[in-house]
Amino acid sequence: MENEKQSNSSDFLEIDDWLNVLMEDPFAWYDEHLPIDLYETSRDYIIEIDVSDLSITDVKLTFCGHELTFACTVQKPNNEGEQPIEKNVMLPFYLNDKDIEADYENRIIEIKIKKYSSHPSGAFSFQIPHFKH
Repeated sequence: MENEKQSNSSDFLEIDDWLNVLMEDPFAWYDEHLPIDLYETSRDYIIEIDVSDLSITDVKLTFCGHELTFACTVQKPNNEGEQPIEKNVMLPFYLNDKDIEADYENRIIEIKIKKYSSHPSGAFSFQIPHFKH
């Protein structure tokens, strides 16, 4: 009987398990140059990427399946050129059927993923316009 419940369950049990693991290890996504935070409201999942320690010249976000890819170009110290950075984040829910918005303010990139969506989108990517550091 227990197996039937699990096989018929929705994403919510997976998300709950995934959030419990994240709460046990809050540094699971920690990167000293690119801290990423995830939290949830009643309507949205919210991912925040803190780019305050980086001199970023270009940002691209890609959403496909269960994966969010953050790619950017960073100006190296002392004008020694540029360096690409890419970070992949696996999420416990499918992104292609969600409404997703991104905003940049106070050196924080905020990505809002609607829990309930009426416009399935397929895989997509976009750049944050007028990105200024």
